Amino acid sequence: MSSFLSVLDVVIMNHARFVYLWYFSLSKYFFLSGRSNRSLEYCIWLEHMKHIVNAKEVKQSPWLARVIDQNESRLI
Repeated sequence: MSSFLSVLDVVIMNHARFVYLWYFSLSKYFFLSGRSNRSLEYCIWLEHMKHIVNAKEVKQSPWLARVIDQNESRLI
C-alpha cells in the first residue's frame, strides 16, 4: 500500500507541474499585457500552485521565475 501511495504521489506531482507550466504558457500574454480582470483569482491560484511545485524547479527555470515575479508585482 505504501508503494502505491508513493507512485500516486509522483503521478499527481508530475501532473501538477505539467498543468502549472501549461497554464503559464497559455496565459502569459493575457496576464503580462494586463488584459485579464481576474487578478485576485489568479493570485490565489498562484499561491496554491507555488506550494505544489518544488521551489528548486522554479529556480532552475529563469523564465518561470520571471513570470511569477512579474505577475506578483502586478497584483500588489
